[in-house]
Amino acid sequence: MESKAVGFEQWVKAYGFGLHFFDMARLHWLALTYIPQFGGATLRRLLQRFGTVEALFQATPTQLARLSYLPPDFLTVWRSVSLNHAEAELAQLEPMGLTMLTWDDAAFPPQFHELASPPIVIFVRGQFMAQTAPALAIVGSRQVSERSLATARHIAAEFAHAGWVVVSGLAIGIDTAAHEGALSQPNGRTIAILGNGLPQIYPAQNLALARQICQYGAILSEQRPHVLPEKQPLIMRNRLIAALSQAVMVVEASLTSGALATARQAQQLGRQVYAYPDSPGTDLLLRNMARPLVWGESAWVAVNQPAAPRWQQTPLF
Repeated sequence: MESKAVGFEQWVKAYGFGLHFFDMARLHWLALTYIPQFGGATLRRLLQRFGTVEALFQATPTQLARLSYLPPDFLTVWRSVSLNHAEAELAQLEPMGLTMLTWDDAAFPPQFHELASPPIVIFVRGQFMAQTAPALAIVGSRQVSERSLATARHIAAEFAHAGWVVVSGLAIGIDTAAHEGALSQPNGRTIAILGNGLPQIYPAQNLALARQICQYGAILSEQRPHVLPEKQPLIMRNRLIAALSQAVMVVEASLTSGALATARQAQQLGRQVYAYPDSPGTDLLLRNMARPLVWGESAWVAVNQPAAPRWQQTPLF
């Protein structure tokens, strides 16, 4: 790679002395996120070839040109990526209260490696830790009924009380209710996965909720800090919600809701999908892949189709 038209080796000689505060590998990891159309699937193949990101950055153009799975313009983009920019951005993370996790970090969620294209890095704010507790994703549409909001809060509260981590996307509607339900319990933990940079809380009306989540859980994103909310990153984060959870619960959804995409990702990953009946999206899921979750005499219970034995919520999965 080059920076200011200076090759990598020259860059190290010219600027490397000032980088003793940073692990050079972390600069490499961050710099990889600057390459358009470059994802975890391609990086996985490159690491199988070169072993480490340090070795990857020392690869010659000739070595890279031999790799048929790289896009035609990869070398041009590769040479233009600035490690100066990466150094400056990395220096800004701590003042913003953010931590960057790479595949080399023990705290990087191993579940993300189950994805066809895992995030190259994730940015975290709050009390994030390697999960020892099971996690349930609760998702749904933004415009929903009051009954569905109450349902999402109740499910989240019961699972949080039982020691589960509640995962959702901080959107208005079902996501907000799920986070609120988890936080209503003493020591309730919840994780919000965003589709934009963490300094910009989206939607803005959930800023106070995001701050509360960070006191007992965490918010995280694969998008760099200054990435604004856009459709594609918001869609991409659905796979992270599915991967981080042992099961996904869809409370209410339209036929075009992103919650259905989360459910499909969960099924592909071998996670169990549950749905609450009586909305177009959840009824579709119940016909195709999901088990219903309904209210029993004393707790939320799952109905195993086609027979109907019932289980208490704690050992559901």
